[in-house]
Amino acid sequence: MQSSSPGAPGSPIPLPDQVLSILEVARDLHCSKAHVYNAIAGQVLGVTPLPAIRMGRRVLVRRRSLEAWKDANESAPAVENATA
Repeated sequence: MQSSSPGAPGSPIPLPDQVLSILEVARDLHCSKAHVYNAIAGQVLGVTPLPAIRMGRRVLVRRRSLEAWKDANESAPAVENATA
């Protein structure tokens, strides 16, 4: 019997349970730390609040939560209504 190992061809590679700082999230999203804090607080129009872990004053975001949040908030580009 063969056992399926995480590195076996064809098997999905799980994302490591990586935790990111606000600065790392801001770099990933190409925005300011203040904008990330606003996204976490639910103060950015048009997107759902970004899930975060609070440890005292420190705020952290799981990599997989960030990726899921980006997927959930991705929208198709606006198509202009051209009239002839």
